Amino acid sequence: DLSTAQFAVAQTPGRFGTAASYSAQRDGATFLVARHGVLLAEQYTAGNAETRWPIGMGTRTFLSLLAASLVEDRLMTLDEPVALTLGDWGADPVKSTISIRVLLSGVSGLRFERNSPQDVATAIALQPQGAPGSNFSDDAATYVIFTEIARRKLEARGREPDPARYLTSRT
Repeated sequence: DLSTAQFAVAQTPGRFGTAASYSAQRDGATFLVARHGVLLAEQYTAGNAETRWPIGMGTRTFLSLLAASLVEDRLMTLDEPVALTLGDWGADPVKSTISIRVLLSGVSGLRFERNSPQDVATAIALQPQGAPGSNFSDDAATYVIFTEIARRKLEARGREPDPARYLTSRT
C-alpha cells in the first residue's frame, strides 16, 4: 500500500529515465516505480500527484465486466464481428474482419488521431492503422466503439440502453 509507504530519496533521472521516456512518448499520464512499498521514482507528463483526471480514464477497467455481463446475458459473443452491430462496417473489407474480441484486446488498429474529436461518430468512422491483429494500442477509440456496441445491443433488446446503468444494475 503506497499510501503508507516510506518514500525513498529521489533517484537520479538516469536510473529510470529510459522507462519514463518510453511512458511519456506513449502518452502515459504517470510513471511510477515502487518496490516493497517504497516509492523509487515518479514522473507526471501533465500535472502532479494531486492532478485529477476525467473519470473516463478510470472506466476502462469496467469494460471487461460489461463485456462479460453482455456475454452471460446472451446479448453478444466475443467472436462475433463488430459489423453485426455496426452495420456500415460490413461493407469495409478490413473493418468487417474485426471481432469484438479483437476490438477489446487492443489490436484492431483503430485509434484516434492526436487532438481529434473523441466521440462516437469519429470513432466509428476511423480506419484501422495497420492490419487488425498486428499492433497493440490502448486507445480510447476502442472503448468508445465498444460502449456504443453495448448501447445498441441493450436498446435492441429493450433493456436499459445506458451501459453504465446496465452494468450497475446487473452487478
